[in-house]
Amino acid sequence: MYRRPLSQKGVPTTSSYNYDTVWEFKQLGPDQHHLALWKLLTTVNPDVVVCERFDSRPNIGGNGTVNLMAPEYIGVAKLYCTSAEKEIVLQQPSAAKGLWTDSKIKTLDLWQPNRKHAMDALRHALYYLTITQKEEYWVHQLRQAPHS
Repeated sequence: MYRRPLSQKGVPTTSSYNYDTVWEFKQLGPDQHHLALWKLLTTVNPDVVVCERFDSRPNIGGNGTVNLMAPEYIGVAKLYCTSAEKEIVLQQPSAAKGLWTDSKIKTLDLWQPNRKHAMDALRHALYYLTITQKEEYWVHQLRQAPHS
């Protein structure tokens, strides 16, 4: 998932601001996709890569195993950022999910059903934009949205 370029004032360069014109959602897999991730990063050439930090913990309610594929993909992202001299930001899983809930994403009309990983990536992008970069657009949109 990545965001297309914005103007200097934090307002999109497109005339309409919705995920169709601003956000690109890509889903890789289900097979191993190290090379596909590398190709995506080198094609998109982002200034910053934002990832969920990997915490080694068993799946709750699962069989007690740990998914060790996630740190491999983070490694691909780190390699890209190092070689391309780009910034990588690793965020706590709970930080993004705690701030950008399903309800808020739905209120902003950014929700995509059955795309759990895309929505997690969106949460991290929104967290980075609003907390780290202090962009106010999405918070303003959330405040302006009609609440049910």
